[in-house]
Amino acid sequence: MTSSPELCKDCGGNCCRHPNMTTCEYERLVLAIGRDKAEAAGPQQLGNWWMFRDTCPGKLEKGCILQYEDRPLTCKIYPFVAIPSINGSIAGHELLLDLRHCPRWKEFGERYEETKEEFLQ
Repeated sequence: MTSSPELCKDCGGNCCRHPNMTTCEYERLVLAIGRDKAEAAGPQQLGNWWMFRDTCPGKLEKGCILQYEDRPLTCKIYPFVAIPSINGSIAGHELLLDLRHCPRWKEFGERYEETKEEFLQ
């Protein structure tokens, strides 16, 4: 997806802001950090989705506690953000770039088509 250490090294973890994840992804995070730490971050369940009111509790000073392949999809596609689409494209979602928080959004934007294909799989 968008994992790119050379582009992400100077960011500071903007992809970890207000993350959302499926119940399966949330449980994987709980296994990695413990239920107490996960619950201390204030998760809210909305249907099959979990959201945190602030930074993801899996964020460490030097990155994420989860191995890349175990991270939630929304983390893997950042700085792209999937939002429900009116016209139903991209499996019912549109991919937008987080221009406000990602300092390297232009470089990631060049990978839009590649990211879209991976998102659809």
